[in-house]
Amino acid sequence: MVDKISGVHAVFETLIADERKIEKIYLVRGVHKGKLKEIAERASFGGIPVELIDGVKLDRLCGHDHHQGVLAMVRPYHYVDLKDLLSVSINQKTAPFLLVLDQIQDPRNFGAIIRSAEGAGVDGLIITTRRTSPLSATVVKTSAGASEHMRICKVMNLVNTLEYLKTLGIWIIGADVSASQPLYDLDGREALALVIGSEGRGLRPLVARTCDWTVNIPMFGRVQSLNASVSAAIVLYEIRRQRNFPGPGSIRQIRPGSNTQAET
Repeated sequence: MVDKISGVHAVFETLIADERKIEKIYLVRGVHKGKLKEIAERASFGGIPVELIDGVKLDRLCGHDHHQGVLAMVRPYHYVDLKDLLSVSINQKTAPFLLVLDQIQDPRNFGAIIRSAEGAGVDGLIITTRRTSPLSATVVKTSAGASEHMRICKVMNLVNTLEYLKTLGIWIIGADVSASQPLYDLDGREALALVIGSEGRGLRPLVARTCDWTVNIPMFGRVQSLNASVSAAIVLYEIRRQRNFPGPGSIRQIRPGSNTQAET
């Protein structure tokens, strides 16, 4: 059984990550420049078969025409177990920074969340086995290949998993639009697992009650909630900010035309 990954960035990152076997790469026939050229070169160097085909055949193989001229046939994604996921933080000797998704079902949201999580330096991702989008070609492409660098663990019982994380000294923080505490009250430097709820429903009641704290993203317009992937990105990067840039900013804005130098 093989999966299909299309799109320049998704295929390129799959090659770079080298986490799952690539059976074959199809490239649209023609002159290859930039990333397409690099994909062809890396595949050749790695002994991966490359076949040049016309655009119509590539459309048919992909099932769509937004493949950007490349398709990789790969082995299914290998999920890690929870102990392996937690070992990342232990090996890095840093406070664990995990992301937990409570039944995210939209593949584009899933892919966008993975992309933000990888960019924010999350140690690993925990998802549920039921009512969660599979790691499909759409997820991989939407993540721009970030999924190939992310350690992902599937669990059957999310509440039990969160309770287990608590025994390890990991705080469970839920993002919830109805929470009374704003996001900026949390201490992102602690060992923690951020829980993001599903599209539309948010956190399930039992999952929300299992969290040590729930926080909201302050809203100042007429819309009172954000897309799950946007919410995840905002909270993840606030945690990353606190971990890497804990102090107040020291840059003073200078008006255009002023001779005064900005202080940093």
